[in-house]
Amino acid sequence: EGKRTFADEPVKTDPTEKSADKKTFRNPVIYADVPDVDVIRVGNDFYMVSTTMHLMPAVPIMKSKDLVNWEIISYVVPEIKDSTGL
Repeated sequence: EGKRTFADEPVKTDPTEKSADKKTFRNPVIYADVPDVDVIRVGNDFYMVSTTMHLMPAVPIMKSKDLVNWEIISYVVPEIKDSTGL
């Protein structure tokens, strides 16, 4: 199975005002529904998770080397099934 993104589309980024001395980017860095983000750094990589729950799979786990270009590498919740107990 290949890597998946929101609706099987790449996560779009829009870097602006890049220069050799400074890197400035306009928010939002990701043009998608990515609420309640949390980011951690592991070595040279950054990982971000979001509480996106209106699409399945949900709660995407994203990876970046530069905090601008993100790739969805997995999901916390692959699917929510109906339950008579809810």
